[in-house]
Amino acid sequence: MKPLGEGEGGVLLKLDSGELYTVNDTTLAFLQELDGSRTVGDASARLAEIFDVEDAVLTADLIDVADELLDEALLTVVQ
Repeated sequence: MKPLGEGEGGVLLKLDSGELYTVNDTTLAFLQELDGSRTVGDASARLAEIFDVEDAVLTADLIDVADELLDEALLTVVQ
């Protein structure tokens, strides 16, 4: 994951295929919050403060984003 600059989002590189994926600022911040110990809910609570969004709305959106990233094998579930 590589940030592109202020307000520009970021880029994810899928190592096995070389595919590049662009992400917006919210998704980039979400991915930066995930460290293997935080849950989506933990990340959402933190980002709700940063982006001034209702936690429930943001959590629902981040779950959708996480599902998409899982489908593309860009995110792995840690148990």
